Amino acid sequence: MAASRTTLGTTKASLLVQAVNVRPRSMSNLLDGAIGNLFWWGAALANPTDSELNHLVGKMRGGVSLFDDVYLKSLQGEEGFEAMSNLLDQLENRMCWLLLAGVIKTKWGKGIEAWITLVETRMAALEQDPEFLTFASPNPLVTRRFVFDAKSITTLRNKARNEQDEALPSRIEAITSFIWKHYMAASRTTLGTTKASLLVQAVNMRPRSMSKILDGAIGNLFWWGAALANPADSELNHLVEMIRGGVSLFDDDYLKSLQGEEGFEAMSNLLDQLEEIISIEKPDVLAFTSWCYQGVYELDFGFGEPVWAAVMGKAGVEFRNLVVYFETKWGKGIEAWITLDETRMAALEQDPEFLAFASPNPVISSL
Repeated sequence: MAASRTTLGTTKASLLVQAVNVRPRSMSNLLDGAIGNLFWWGAALANPTDSELNHLVGKMRGGVSLFDDVYLKSLQGEEGFEAMSNLLDQLENRMCWLLLAGVIKTKWGKGIEAWITLVETRMAALEQDPEFLTFASPNPLVTRRFVFDAKSITTLRNKARNEQDEALPSRIEAITSFIWKHYMAASRTTLGTTKASLLVQAVNMRPRSMSKILDGAIGNLFWWGAALANPADSELNHLVEMIRGGVSLFDDDYLKSLQGEEGFEAMSNLLDQLEEIISIEKPDVLAFTSWCYQGVYELDFGFGEPVWAAVMGKAGVEFRNLVVYFETKWGKGIEAWITLDETRMAALEQDPEFLAFASPNPVISSL
């Protein structure tokens, strides 16, 4: 509807029709002898000025709810043709704009592909809609391995240092601020936008607790720290400060606040804050997590220690805009496994400043 409004300058009503599989909706045996695909069209009419997602979901459910066992029985006998004709007449009278899209499950990652057919002008508007692109990847996702050697990391730590702070940023802070900066540049190049960028980073909760509240807990215990940046202010030292600010929330007092009856409320408040940032700012989201120094290179299943360990195989949609860190076996370097859509990855791979510090997929070597 937003794309139609942009290209046509109109707020006329929009009609959504969705194919409904009627077989599982029949409680009787009336379809047992039928062969082939048995579907019909559910319809929902919306006013573009009322396009809240929860309202649209209600309209979609309403369009499908018609097809219950009682309605399917009404399609039988001599009156069945009349009932079907009446529904077609209703659709014809309400016909406005129709979106044609097919959805199928992805082979990996529990994602969903939406194959959308539109006229060129509306498709162009959809492909430039930042809110739409926050959740939908218009291009296949690709994962690339970039390696930061010890010399590059040292240089970046010095470049990202705040003059008022004697301590250098950590290795992860320096690399994260650097990748974040160039991700924003890649987004600006490909999308032509300077909208805010939201960085979310997985924070390991265990070492941040001074008490024993986590001693009896098992499994991974992490939460997401968040930082919001304006691409116009992408100095490395400023980004490092934002990254630290997003993590500093998770201290011992905060962990204690997650206990008891009020714990759920505290966690819900943090999620509400993230939701508010996303809904108001509609930022470009990039996620980071570090898997460094987890002892992977010390594993020995009888064949000796591994020469090299990879982070992931084929990337699914849940890895979109995600960076995973892994230490190199030799040389005190850090591998950054970055998953982006093809267009942004292409921009990153052609960024000379980025490539001055990040080596794309170098040969594995102990030399």
